[in-house]
Amino acid sequence: MNDDAPYGLDDPQSPDDGAALRRVRAPAIFLLIVNVLNLLAGLYFMVNGIVVKKGGGDIQAQMEKQWDDMKPEERDAMKRFGINSPGDFVTLAGNICLGWGGLMSLVSVLSVFGAARMLSLRSYGLAMFGAIVTVIPCVTPCCLIGQVAGVWAFVILVQPDVRRAFH
Repeated sequence: MNDDAPYGLDDPQSPDDGAALRRVRAPAIFLLIVNVLNLLAGLYFMVNGIVVKKGGGDIQAQMEKQWDDMKPEERDAMKRFGINSPGDFVTLAGNICLGWGGLMSLVSVLSVFGAARMLSLRSYGLAMFGAIVTVIPCVTPCCLIGQVAGVWAFVILVQPDVRRAFH
């Protein structure tokens, strides 16, 4: 790459980059698709958390039923953590949905950018980040599919010729 080339106008790719690009394309597209699905799931959880926290007849009734169906020892355990009523239980459920959905959305957005940069053989670190966090099942809801996409992208990214092709 020519250091004095204007931003965004890099030198033509070397012939080796074409081979690396062909090897990277399928796992990068798979990673991109999985993380768009993860982003949609994260947004769903966030909206669900807002709906739960706002309450409403059905949600409040469902939470009260869950509270009433708890065994006494489960309710005592909840009280040790400051959950003393069905209202506190609703707040906790909403906060968990908001937190997990926010985390999933943030990680998914970064992983989508990483997959997009992987397609253009740019930002090796961001591409690697996207591959690694997609493997983590508690962060991404597309568990088995996400693990396959993340491991496949990781295996391709650690190959020396692919790493050298990144600019």
